[in-house]
Amino acid sequence: MSAEEENVIRKWLDLYLPPTEQRMDASSPLLPQIRSGSILCKALNGARANSIKRVAVGNMAFVHKENVQSFIAACEAVGVKDTFAVDDLLEMKNQDKIYKTIIKVIRSVCTPESLPPSSLPPSRPAPSPSFSSLSSSPSPSPSPSSPSPSSTTQMKKPAPAPPPRKVTSSSRTNSNTDMASTNETTPTSSSSSSSSSS
Repeated sequence: MSAEEENVIRKWLDLYLPPTEQRMDASSPLLPQIRSGSILCKALNGARANSIKRVAVGNMAFVHKENVQSFIAACEAVGVKDTFAVDDLLEMKNQDKIYKTIIKVIRSVCTPESLPPSSLPPSRPAPSPSFSSLSSSPSPSPSPSSPSPSSTTQMKKPAPAPPPRKVTSSSRTNSNTDMASTNETTPTSSSSSSSSSS
C-alpha cells in the first residue's frame, strides 16, 4: 500500500463524511480509525446516497461487525467483487487487501473530477476552469474618451425646461395699465424740460 493510495483514501473519507462527523486524524494510522466500519459506511453513503440503509451505532464488537458486513455488501453492489473479509478489518490484518478494496470502491462510485486534487486540502474542492478564468481576468477599465455610465445617463436625461407662462386677461390689463402710466409721465417730463429752457 503506497502512501499516495492512503492519502487518496483519507481525502475521500474527509470529502464524503457528513459535516457533523469527526475528520480523519492525519497524524494517526488510518486502519484503526476505520476499523469499526462506521466511517466507511457513512462516506460511501455520502458518495452514493442510500448505498447502506442502516449504519449501526455503538462501540461493541457486534455493532462493528454489522457495519463492516454492510460495507462489504455495498462494495459488491457497486461492482467490487474481490473484497476483504470481515475479520480482516475487525482484527486489522491483511491491510493491503483492505486498502485495495476501498480504492476500488472509490474508483467505482466517484469520477476523477469529484475527488480533490492532491495539491488541495479535502475541504477545498478544485475551482472549475470557467470560474478561475472569470475571477482571474481583470475587469476592463473605462477608456478616457468613453463617458462614464453616470454621465451617459445624465446626457440621456436633460433637465426639464420650465413650464410656459400663461398669459391671462388680468395680466394683459395690468401690462396695459403699466404702459398707459408710462405714457402719461412721458409728456410731463418733456413739458418740464421745455419750461426750464424758457
